[in-house]
Amino acid sequence: MPKEERLQRNFPKQFRLTRQGEISRIFADGEFFRAGYLKFKWTPAESGYLKVVISISKRAGNSPMRNRLKRLIREVLRHRPELERTPIHLAVFVTSPTRQPPQLREIQTYLERFFANLR
Repeated sequence: MPKEERLQRNFPKQFRLTRQGEISRIFADGEFFRAGYLKFKWTPAESGYLKVVISISKRAGNSPMRNRLKRLIREVLRHRPELERTPIHLAVFVTSPTRQPPQLREIQTYLERFFANLR
């Protein structure tokens, strides 16, 4: 598989939020929104683009379920146009178990609700 094709399929590092101080600031001062079992906290960024951190609690299910949730969230975010033109720092987290295995369409619906709430 060519390198360009592999790079297109992952969630770019520039959109990941990794600094502990920024993550702590989101949870301390951020605004909260809930859609289904997904919870969102965000703070406005000075400039730039959307930066995301994803946190899935052990209470949300076993490791394959938690990993699937993370993969689906990243996949939906990767295809969102807001990724490059929304200057916020976003924490997406799940603390309760899902009733059924998560589906891509369900995650898309929850993220659409969140971005509609931002406008």
